[in-house]
Amino acid sequence: MQNKLIKVGILVSYDYELIKKSLPLIYQYADKIVLAVDKDGKTWAGNNIDIPTIFFEWIKDYDTDSKIEIYRDSFYQEGFTAPELDTRERNMLGKYMGEGGWFIQLDADEYFIDFKHFVDFLHHIDKENPKIVTVEMAWITLYKQVSTGFFIVKGNSPEQPIATKNPNYDYIRYPVNYSMYNSILYNHRIVHESFARSEEDLWKKISNWGHKDDFNTKSYFKMWQAIDENNYKIFHNIHPLFPHTWGHLEFVKANDVQSFLDEIKRTNLHVISEKPSTTVKHIVKLFIPPIMGKIKKYAKKFYKKYNYKIMKKQ
Repeated sequence: MQNKLIKVGILVSYDYELIKKSLPLIYQYADKIVLAVDKDGKTWAGNNIDIPTIFFEWIKDYDTDSKIEIYRDSFYQEGFTAPELDTRERNMLGKYMGEGGWFIQLDADEYFIDFKHFVDFLHHIDKENPKIVTVEMAWITLYKQVSTGFFIVKGNSPEQPIATKNPNYDYIRYPVNYSMYNSILYNHRIVHESFARSEEDLWKKISNWGHKDDFNTKSYFKMWQAIDENNYKIFHNIHPLFPHTWGHLEFVKANDVQSFLDEIKRTNLHVISEKPSTTVKHIVKLFIPPIMGKIKKYAKKFYKKYNYKIMKKQ
């Protein structure tokens, strides 16, 4: 029974309020939920955050089935980069959650459309293909909200691991000894609120996330401010670090995040019906058989190097 548990870990930081949106989407079908909170009130950038007591009171009141634990530890340390601290925190969280079962690690702004379907998928893997130890997902990325709806990103963002049986992370959410042959792509997308925040909250995000020193945040923020219903079609290649992964914007009419999720579910926009994206991984997986050990080892190393640079915090 321990090996069938569905464990969800959520990193809690400056965007803690978004957990009030993401938590209800997973609560019913998770066996255990752990919220990781820096006990010193620090972000990975070393900035101070103050999560009010009323937030934890809301968590306690919401947790009617006693599934939620608060894990407090010192996740920030001087002398480390934000991606290194990200990886470190996920390892600490994975260890805290105990052995056995599926480990799903989420950020506060990641929303499942149908978590029950995902849980059923994991249980199906346990029964039909126990060699699979990592499950990847693609995102629907919300870029900006306006009064009539959301601009969403269309592009070539590669998938990334969401669930694993091996919560020993090598780089951010990638498990140690991650292999293209023991992972599988789940054919439903997860919604990432990402940049679709108020101006104050977006500035807080890009001032604290793992790539804050990798681009001109002030210049990029001004560009984001300028995007509206009249000009959004002229903006292309808009990811601040890897432009081609966010090729252009499309518009979806919705009043708020919940109505957006309802619309996505109604239209099945989250279901991947086309062939998987032709990332390096899928090309290699198609043409190189598993028995070619040396080539497999090289391909895995090349893919990890290519993909690790793109995967986190879009």
